[in-house]
Amino acid sequence: MPVRPAQAAKRLAPVIGNDAYDSVPVLQKARNDADAMAAALTKLGFAVISATSNRRKVGGKYRQEGAKN
Repeated sequence: MPVRPAQAAKRLAPVIGNDAYDSVPVLQKARNDADAMAAALTKLGFAVISATSNRRKVGGKYRQEGAKN
């Protein structure tokens, strides 16, 4: 039996797009890919936590969301 959105538990999707790693050259499209993935997951009913290119910001967003749940 398929699960209907109203019956499903809250679905949380963390999406990270990091263009700026310390040990590799700067990436060009990771941030754009993350934005596209976040939009697609939102359309599917996921609560999306999206963060890009800033490690401290990313960690803070996950801690904040964890405190809500």
